[in-house]
Amino acid sequence: MGMIGGTGRIVALGIIIIIAVAVVADYAINNSKSINQPAMPSLTSAVPPEFSAISSAVNSSGTRNATETLAAMVQGFGRNSSNVSVHYNGIFYGHLSGFGSVISLDTPLYINYTRSGGNFSFSFNASGLPLIGPIFLKLVNSSSGAEVCSNANLTALEGMNILGMKSKTVSCRQASKYGFSVQQLQHFNYSDLAGYGLTVNYTSVHQSTYDGQNCTYISGNVGQPSKSGAGKFSMCISDYTLMPLTVYASFKNTQGSMYLLLNETN
Repeated sequence: MGMIGGTGRIVALGIIIIIAVAVVADYAINNSKSINQPAMPSLTSAVPPEFSAISSAVNSSGTRNATETLAAMVQGFGRNSSNVSVHYNGIFYGHLSGFGSVISLDTPLYINYTRSGGNFSFSFNASGLPLIGPIFLKLVNSSSGAEVCSNANLTALEGMNILGMKSKTVSCRQASKYGFSVQQLQHFNYSDLAGYGLTVNYTSVHQSTYDGQNCTYISGNVGQPSKSGAGKFSMCISDYTLMPLTVYASFKNTQGSMYLLLNETN
């Protein structure tokens, strides 16, 4: 979830770009559209011990420990491999409320994450965007430092010059120019959720299977009382690599609604 810190900050930056692009889209998509939460079968076998903190938090206390455990898994601290390389295809749908109800966005997403030692890269592609075309965002961290690269004019985005975002070339800037460090990306802080007024409740943890791979299914609810916000999230994390195989999120508040579905691909 982009609402979560760490690597989620980069996803959030990508989502911000998408929403900004949506301002120039003067077409409407049926606001009743939604993406259904995947149904995952429940197996009788016990979940791996790595998920004990999450299991103990189902409909009870322990949300902080569970969320920090989950964030570490999502951020790529996997096992059984010195290198991590995952690829996701999916869809993002967003619709604003009130005066902005004519603004909707429905776009495929492509996310790639690779890590080798202290070096990693995270790339984010959103295709099918009107007027501006596909958006590409990539974070690369190496011995020479961390850079954010994009085919969008991020300087124009910072200045809220939406129509000036379109660019024919890819440009890069140091990650520090955007107010975050690699250390922040790699270490989730639970207080990040409180900063958005978000609450989390875990509702289910059980063994399942996805595309022939055993995984641990985790689901829960997200609330944002200050903006009448409510949502759901779920994912199935590989028992072998501890990396997500499928991720789902939905959220609605007074400002609009969004749906996200990502599936790992080889």
